Amino acid sequence: MRKILLFVLLALGLSAFANAQKKVTPTIKKGDMLFNAATSIGLGGGLSYGVSADYVLLDNLTGGVDALTAGAYVDYNEGFAAGVKSDFHYQFINKLDTYAGLRLGYIFGTSKEVGNDLVKMNVETKGAFAYGLHVGGRYFFTPKFAAFSELGFRGAGFVRLGISYKF
Repeated sequence: MRKILLFVLLALGLSAFANAQKKVTPTIKKGDMLFNAATSIGLGGGLSYGVSADYVLLDNLTGGVDALTAGAYVDYNEGFAAGVKSDFHYQFINKLDTYAGLRLGYIFGTSKEVGNDLVKMNVETKGAFAYGLHVGGRYFFTPKFAAFSELGFRGAGFVRLGISYKF
C-alpha cells in the first residue's frame, strides 16, 4: 500500500513539473456540486457500491488551482454505511482533478445467511464507527461529466471506480 501511494504521489509530482508552464483551467470551483456513483473492491475481494455528493466550499486556497469539498456518502456491502467526507483538490493538468481526503461514518449491523440446504446459519455483525483515507483523480470528459478512480485505506474500499456529474 505504501509503495502504491508513493508511486501515485511521484507520478502526480512529475506531471506537475512537466506541465508547470501550461495554464490550468479549474474543473471545479466554489459553489459546484458533484454527485458520484461508484463500485469498490475491498482488500478481501468483496464488492461494495456507493453514492456520494460533494459541495465545493472554497477554491483558490493556496493561489493555485485547488479547492476544498465537504459531502456525504452511503455505501452498501451486505449492510449499509453512511457518513461524511472531505477532500482537498489540486489540479495539475487540464481536465484532471486530483484529490486526497478522509471519510468518517458508521457501518450499520449486517445479517447474512450462510451454509447449504442441510445446515444454515445466520451471521450477524454489530454496527461500528468507520473511517478512511483516500487519494484519487477525476477526469472530466465534458465540463459536467467525469470518471474517477481512488485508492483507499479503510472505509473507502481499496480500489474505487466511478462516475461523477457536476451541477
